[in-house]
Amino acid sequence: MFKDSKFLKILLLSIVFTACCFCLISRAKNFDNTEKVSDYLDNAAKYYKQGNYEKTIENYSLAIELEPNNNELYFDRGLILSEAGYFEKAIENFNKVLELTNPDNDFAIFNRGIAEYELGLYEKALDDFNHTIRLVPGDAKAFYNRALTKYKLNDVKGALEDAQISKSYYKQLKEMEYYKEVDNFIKTIDTSGV
Repeated sequence: MFKDSKFLKILLLSIVFTACCFCLISRAKNFDNTEKVSDYLDNAAKYYKQGNYEKTIENYSLAIELEPNNNELYFDRGLILSEAGYFEKAIENFNKVLELTNPDNDFAIFNRGIAEYELGLYEKALDDFNHTIRLVPGDAKAFYNRALTKYKLNDVKGALEDAQISKSYYKQLKEMEYYKEVDNFIKTIDTSGV
Protein backbone atom coordinates (compact mmCIF):
# COMPACT_ATOMS: atom_id res chain seq x y z
CA MET A 1 0.00 0.00 0.00
CA PHE A 2 2.69 2.46 1.05
CA LYS A 3 5.67 2.46 -1.27
CA ASP A 4 7.76 4.51 1.07
CA SER A 5 8.85 2.35 4.00
CA LYS A 6 10.43 5.43 5.58
CA PHE A 7 6.97 7.00 5.79
CA LEU A 8 5.61 3.80 7.40
CA LYS A 9 8.43 3.77 9.99
CA ILE A 10 7.77 7.40 10.86
CA LEU A 11 4.06 6.72 11.16
CA LEU A 12 4.63 3.73 13.47
CA LEU A 13 7.14 5.68 15.58
CA SER A 14 4.71 8.56 15.97
CA ILE A 15 1.95 6.17 17.07
CA VAL A 16 4.24 4.51 19.62
CA PHE A 17 5.47 7.91 20.83
CA THR A 18 1.88 9.18 21.24
CA ALA A 19 0.91 6.05 23.17
CA CYS A 20 3.92 6.40 25.47
CA CYS A 21 3.15 10.06 26.10
CA PHE A 22 -0.44 9.17 26.94
CA CYS A 23 0.76 6.53 29.44
CA LEU A 24 3.19 8.96 31.07
CA ILE A 25 0.53 11.66 31.39
CA SER A 26 -1.88 9.12 32.86
CA ARG A 27 0.75 7.94 35.36
CA ALA A 28 1.59 11.52 36.29
CA LYS A 29 -2.08 12.22 37.00
CA ASN A 30 -2.31 9.07 39.16
CA PHE A 31 0.88 10.07 40.99
CA ASP A 32 -0.56 13.53 41.56
CA ASN A 33 -3.79 11.98 42.92
CA THR A 34 -1.81 9.61 45.13
CA GLU A 35 0.11 12.53 46.57
CA LYS A 36 -3.10 14.50 47.18
CA VAL A 37 -4.76 11.46 48.79
CA SER A 38 -1.73 11.07 51.03
CA ASP A 39 -2.00 14.75 52.03
CA TYR A 40 -5.70 14.34 52.83
CA LEU A 41 -4.98 11.27 54.95
CA ASP A 42 -2.20 13.11 56.81
CA ASN A 43 -4.67 15.92 57.53
CA ALA A 44 -7.31 13.40 58.59
CA ALA A 45 -4.87 11.81 61.04
CA LYS A 46 -3.99 15.22 62.47
CA TYR A 47 -7.64 16.16 62.93
CA TYR A 48 -8.48 12.75 64.39
CA LYS A 49 -5.76 13.16 67.04
CA GLN A 50 -7.34 16.53 67.90
CA GLY A 51 -10.75 14.88 68.23
CA ASN A 52 -12.13 16.86 65.28
CA TYR A 53 -14.30 14.22 63.61
CA GLU A 54 -15.91 16.64 61.17
CA LYS A 55 -12.58 17.64 59.64
CA THR A 56 -11.37 14.04 59.72
CA ILE A 57 -14.45 12.89 57.81
CA GLU A 58 -14.13 15.82 55.40
CA ASN A 59 -10.56 14.87 54.53
CA TYR A 60 -11.51 11.22 54.00
CA SER A 61 -14.31 12.40 51.72
CA LEU A 62 -11.86 14.48 49.67
CA ALA A 63 -9.56 11.47 49.35
CA ILE A 64 -12.50 9.32 48.24
CA GLU A 65 -13.37 11.86 45.53
CA LEU A 66 -9.92 11.21 44.06
CA GLU A 67 -9.99 7.44 44.62
CA PRO A 68 -13.65 6.41 44.52
CA ASN A 69 -12.82 2.70 44.26
CA ASN A 70 -10.48 2.57 47.25
CA ASN A 71 -12.29 0.32 49.72
CA GLU A 72 -9.81 1.10 52.51
CA LEU A 73 -10.81 4.76 52.44
CA TYR A 74 -14.49 3.83 52.81
CA PHE A 75 -13.68 1.40 55.61
CA ASP A 76 -11.65 3.96 57.57
CA ARG A 77 -14.26 6.66 57.03
CA GLY A 78 -16.91 4.19 58.20
CA LEU A 79 -14.98 3.62 61.44
CA ILE A 80 -14.66 7.37 62.03
CA LEU A 81 -18.34 7.95 61.22
CA SER A 82 -19.27 5.21 63.68
CA GLU A 83 -17.03 6.63 66.38
CA ALA A 84 -18.57 10.07 65.79
CA GLY A 85 -22.08 8.63 66.13
CA TYR A 86 -23.08 8.86 62.46
CA PHE A 87 -24.16 5.24 62.33
CA GLU A 88 -26.37 5.46 59.22
CA LYS A 89 -23.51 6.96 57.22
CA ALA A 90 -21.11 4.40 58.69
CA ILE A 91 -23.36 1.60 57.45
CA GLU A 92 -23.36 3.16 53.96
CA ASN A 93 -19.56 3.16 53.98
CA PHE A 94 -19.32 -0.46 55.15
CA ASN A 95 -21.82 -1.43 52.45
CA LYS A 96 -19.59 0.30 49.89
CA VAL A 97 -16.62 -1.72 51.14
CA LEU A 98 -18.63 -4.90 50.63
CA GLU A 99 -19.58 -3.74 47.15
CA LEU A 100 -15.95 -2.96 46.22
CA THR A 101 -14.36 -6.04 47.80
CA ASN A 102 -16.62 -9.00 48.38
CA PRO A 103 -19.76 -9.75 50.37
CA ASP A 104 -17.74 -11.80 52.87
CA ASN A 105 -15.41 -9.04 54.10
CA ASP A 106 -15.60 -9.90 57.80
CA PHE A 107 -14.22 -6.54 58.98
CA ALA A 108 -16.89 -4.57 57.11
CA ILE A 109 -19.66 -6.96 58.15
CA PHE A 110 -18.63 -6.87 61.82
CA ASN A 111 -18.37 -3.08 61.94
CA ARG A 112 -21.67 -2.68 60.11
CA GLY A 113 -23.14 -4.90 62.84
CA ILE A 114 -21.75 -2.57 65.50
CA ALA A 115 -23.38 0.44 63.80
CA GLU A 116 -26.68 -1.43 63.42
CA TYR A 117 -26.57 -2.36 67.11
CA GLU A 118 -26.03 1.27 68.07
CA LEU A 119 -29.09 2.22 66.00
CA GLY A 120 -31.19 -0.43 67.75
CA LEU A 121 -31.38 -2.55 64.59
CA TYR A 122 -30.76 -5.68 66.62
CA GLU A 123 -32.02 -8.24 64.09
CA LYS A 124 -29.73 -6.83 61.39
CA ALA A 125 -26.85 -6.64 63.84
CA LEU A 126 -27.48 -10.25 64.85
CA ASP A 127 -27.37 -11.28 61.17
CA ASP A 128 -24.03 -9.52 60.72
CA PHE A 129 -22.51 -11.04 63.86
CA ASN A 130 -23.73 -14.47 62.78
CA HIS A 131 -22.15 -13.90 59.36
CA THR A 132 -18.88 -12.79 60.96
CA ILE A 133 -18.78 -15.88 63.15
CA ARG A 134 -19.39 -18.12 60.12
CA LEU A 135 -16.44 -16.43 58.41
CA VAL A 136 -14.17 -16.29 61.48
CA PRO A 137 -15.36 -18.95 63.95
CA GLY A 138 -12.94 -17.90 66.71
CA ASP A 139 -13.71 -14.17 66.69
CA ALA A 140 -14.10 -13.32 70.38
CA LYS A 141 -15.42 -9.82 69.66
CA ALA A 142 -18.09 -11.16 67.32
CA PHE A 143 -19.26 -13.64 69.97
CA TYR A 144 -19.34 -10.92 72.61
CA ASN A 145 -21.25 -8.49 70.40
CA ARG A 146 -23.64 -11.27 69.41
CA ALA A 147 -24.14 -11.93 73.13
CA LEU A 148 -24.98 -8.27 73.74
CA THR A 149 -27.36 -8.30 70.78
CA LYS A 150 -29.08 -11.50 71.88
CA TYR A 151 -29.51 -9.99 75.32
CA LYS A 152 -31.23 -6.94 73.77
CA LEU A 153 -33.50 -9.37 71.87
CA ASN A 154 -34.36 -11.10 75.20
CA ASP A 155 -32.48 -14.28 74.30
CA VAL A 156 -30.81 -14.47 77.69
CA LYS A 157 -29.76 -18.10 77.32
CA GLY A 158 -28.16 -17.44 73.92
CA ALA A 159 -26.48 -14.31 75.28
CA LEU A 160 -24.99 -16.26 78.17
CA GLU A 161 -23.73 -19.03 75.86
CA ASP A 162 -22.07 -16.57 73.47
CA ALA A 163 -20.56 -14.59 76.35
CA GLN A 164 -19.05 -17.78 77.77
CA ILE A 165 -17.53 -18.63 74.38
CA SER A 166 -16.18 -15.09 74.01
CA LYS A 167 -14.72 -15.20 77.51
CA SER A 168 -12.90 -18.48 76.79
CA TYR A 169 -11.44 -17.04 73.56
CA TYR A 170 -10.26 -13.90 75.35
CA LYS A 171 -8.64 -16.07 78.00
CA GLN A 172 -6.80 -18.07 75.30
CA LEU A 173 -5.69 -14.82 73.69
CA LYS A 174 -4.58 -13.47 77.09
CA GLU A 175 -6.62 -10.31 76.52
CA MET A 176 -7.54 -9.87 80.15
CA GLU A 177 -9.18 -6.46 79.82
CA TYR A 178 -11.77 -7.87 77.43
CA TYR A 179 -11.97 -11.07 79.47
CA LYS A 180 -12.96 -9.02 82.53
CA GLU A 181 -15.48 -6.99 80.52
CA VAL A 182 -17.20 -10.15 79.28
CA ASP A 183 -17.03 -11.66 82.78
CA ASN A 184 -18.78 -8.58 84.20
CA PHE A 185 -21.47 -8.90 81.53
CA ILE A 186 -21.97 -12.56 82.47
CA LYS A 187 -22.31 -11.61 86.14
CA THR A 188 -24.94 -9.04 85.17
CA ILE A 189 -26.88 -11.72 83.35
CA ASP A 190 -26.49 -14.19 86.21
CA THR A 191 -27.77 -11.67 88.77
CA SER A 192 -30.75 -10.65 86.63
CA GLY A 193 -32.72 -13.71 87.73
CA VAL A 194 -31.93 -16.06 84.86
